[in-house]
Amino acid sequence: MVKNDKYLLGMAGEFNVCAELMRRGFSASITYGNSKKADIIVLNDDQIKMVEVKTTSNQKWVLGKVPQTSNKIWCFVYFPQDLEQKAEYFIIQQTDLSRIVAEIDMEYREKFRNKNGKELSKGVASINQKELLQYRNAWHFFNN
Repeated sequence: MVKNDKYLLGMAGEFNVCAELMRRGFSASITYGNSKKADIIVLNDDQIKMVEVKTTSNQKWVLGKVPQTSNKIWCFVYFPQDLEQKAEYFIIQQTDLSRIVAEIDMEYREKFRNKNGKELSKGVASINQKELLQYRNAWHFFNN
């Protein structure tokens, strides 16, 4: 996939999440720019929620570094390669995501240390779809 394709896939994810939130009765708006704090801003009952959207077509999302805990909501979008199949959404609060990713990272570093006899100096956090299954269509996080 070329860089432009990744950009288009990411934007498609943001637009799909925003549309789904609006369909469910929330006031939602996509933010634009290179140094934004959220991809989507949601207003519900005078409460503002910030949403981070990650989109993939291969059931694995790259996060970069392990996210710190906050009130942000993350929405992971999976677009199947088959364009006739529908997108899947996995919605998780950042506090839960941070815990899960930290556990995955710790387990991976331990395996690396046991296999290579040394510590892993750097790494990029990622999460697979199977680790998010319990959060499929968890739109209820936007209700409170």
